[in-house]
Amino acid sequence: IILSLFSFIFSTTLLVPEEYSTIQAGVDAAVEGDTVLVNQGIYFENIEITRSITLASYALYDDLTEWAEFDDQIFWQWQVENEHIANTIIDGSTSTDDYGSCILIYSDNDDCITPRVIGFTIQNGIGTQIIRNPDTAEESQQRLGGGILFDISNPTIEYNQFIDNGSG
Repeated sequence: IILSLFSFIFSTTLLVPEEYSTIQAGVDAAVEGDTVLVNQGIYFENIEITRSITLASYALYDDLTEWAEFDDQIFWQWQVENEHIANTIIDGSTSTDDYGSCILIYSDNDDCITPRVIGFTIQNGIGTQIIRNPDTAEESQQRLGGGILFDISNPTIEYNQFIDNGSG
């Protein structure tokens, strides 16, 4: 309890784009326990999270009990009702290499990390090229995780909308 209280007292909120022009710049500046808070806008990025931080839109401060609603009159699908989720967009369409997930979560040091991703529209990720079964007869390349791909982690991913992400 004391350790949790200590990390809460000394955690920092980093603001995008007010303090950092990109989400990745805010994530890179964050340390364990910090929050990277992202204002509304479209961010054409492929983000790498390697620490236990919170990445959130301003939906973090909203009552999210009715953040989405099923439209059975016109579209017959779920519609996001929260303006922060609908208008804070991570668009992964500009990837130019094998890393094409909108968000890639992994540990740099093989310790399990526990980041949180809250309140975004995550769209147009093409996935990250990975090697399955390396150094075996079954070795193959595969593209995974169009929206989010994670490894050596236990992330909390909540109140997000995923649109047009491709991969297995």
